[in-house]
Amino acid sequence: MITLSDDCFRMYGKVDKNILPLVKVLNSLKYVRTMGSCGGHANPNKCQQPKGQWFVSFACSDDQKLPLVKYVLLKNDVGLTENLGNWFAARGKTKHLKKIVAELKQLKKMEMSIWAN
Repeated sequence: MITLSDDCFRMYGKVDKNILPLVKVLNSLKYVRTMGSCGGHANPNKCQQPKGQWFVSFACSDDQKLPLVKYVLLKNDVGLTENLGNWFAARGKTKHLKKIVAELKQLKKMEMSIWAN
């Protein structure tokens, strides 16, 4: 299980507004922790995504649940790169964000109902 410190939650004020729902839903999964994100910018610097695109990096501590998260991302045209171990970089189009967030919320609900029984 990955836990988030109070410092992580305070950092949400620095997350680009349009990517915040995705960052929050990913972090609501006990086995996922986001490490960085960008919601896209009209005049991006070399570390930012252009307008209409987004980026989020995350770690996953549960190999059995990881395929479900990957499935939601990949079916919504998200480019997913695996880095060291279970560290991932995900890049996608802003127009898909709402659908991705809704599907990840549904995944969380399904997990909660399974573990409640």
